[in-house]
Amino acid sequence: MELCGQVRRCWNCKYWKPKSAFYKGKQYRCIECYRAYYIENRERILTAKRVWYIKNKESRAIYARKYRARKEVELELRWRALP
Repeated sequence: MELCGQVRRCWNCKYWKPKSAFYKGKQYRCIECYRAYYIENRERILTAKRVWYIKNKESRAIYARKYRARKEVELELRWRALP
């Protein structure tokens, strides 16, 4: 079998496969290997996602507070500048 055109080698199973056998953006492991890895490490992956979501939620809240405070100051300065 000869593969020509857009092919890529999977880092996990070491086979050359067409690019359609890979997820878009995750082009180091083919879909079968990626699924097997996900099934084996599902709990660890979900825990990491949960932790990331919580951290991201906290940082977004901090940013929102700073943004609101900055907007209030800008509005106050605009009101003072009015004749």
